[in-house]
Amino acid sequence: MNKLGTHPEIVRLAGQLGLSRHGDCLPRIREHAHKRIESLLKGWPVTTFESFLRLVAGALSVQLEFIRDDKDIDELASKYKTLSPAIREQLIAEFRRGETEGYLVQHQNPLPGDRRFVAFVDARGPRARRAYFTAWHEITHLMILPPQLAFPGFRRVLPAELRKDPLESVVDLITGELAFHQPIFLPVLQEEMERAGRLTFDCIERARARATPEASLFAAALASVRLCDTATCLVRVERGFKKAERRRLSSPQIDLGPEWEPENPEAKLRLVEVVPNEAAKSQLRIFKNMRVPPKSVLRRAYDSQQDTELQAIEDQSWWETSGDGRLPAVPILVEVVRKGRYVYGLLSPQRDA
Repeated sequence: MNKLGTHPEIVRLAGQLGLSRHGDCLPRIREHAHKRIESLLKGWPVTTFESFLRLVAGALSVQLEFIRDDKDIDELASKYKTLSPAIREQLIAEFRRGETEGYLVQHQNPLPGDRRFVAFVDARGPRARRAYFTAWHEITHLMILPPQLAFPGFRRVLPAELRKDPLESVVDLITGELAFHQPIFLPVLQEEMERAGRLTFDCIERARARATPEASLFAAALASVRLCDTATCLVRVERGFKKAERRRLSSPQIDLGPEWEPENPEAKLRLVEVVPNEAAKSQLRIFKNMRVPPKSVLRRAYDSQQDTELQAIEDQSWWETSGDGRLPAVPILVEVVRKGRYVYGLLSPQRDA
């Protein structure tokens, strides 16, 4: 997190918001967003995530439009023909030809009663489960957009295709906090954790279904791990390359001549997402891009090729780095769930095991 908070773009953003530019700027930007939420909610009690989203969108003059069917694109283009001269072509390019999940546009010729912005959110098919997060992603852009800057328009594309720039990473991070507003989500999560005895994927799924059924399991898991007092780390696994291998594969030097024969590295099963809560940061040394141990239930779930749930007591010493070798021994409770092609894990150190 420190690297992201000291990135030149994030430091510049902090300065544009009138915040200190010294040290890690990320906590100050996050605090700025939360204070804006508190200000917007003042005097408006909210008990559901739907009302929370609508209230904040309205306060920021954002009209939310969810695309649930292909024909909605044409209907919205007709509805918002005064939004932009090329709105039909824009929506077709973004949602039919492109991989856009959310598209935030500023009204160029608003009529009396029109809101200043329109957020188009793709809620078709499998994207329906990400629509809630996508809507918040677009709103979060406005939450941290310096008011003196011209509005450039924002879009959110599929995470698999997105090579996130620092600003997008910050927006996603803050979105995960705002979308699962603690006063609404935490009481529900605590009830489900008491039933389960600890944080599990089952209790996350039940809390998600009760509080915000429009959200994805991964988004709910991110929020749940962040709010959990027990040391827990959320991970996602898929096949990938080391940083050096990715650089070689994308290097233009592969075209230098027929005698130059690049290596053909094999994609290994790795951690592509690693999100520890504060309690886990001092207890686990497992990081993004590490190779998954062959005997881990994470690998078994990935190799199953079907939806499954597995659990086992493993050890941190099964993991290793190229520089330091095997990690220190720490018993870890590993719970894994596979949903479609996605494999997620909850890792909790078991100091008393």
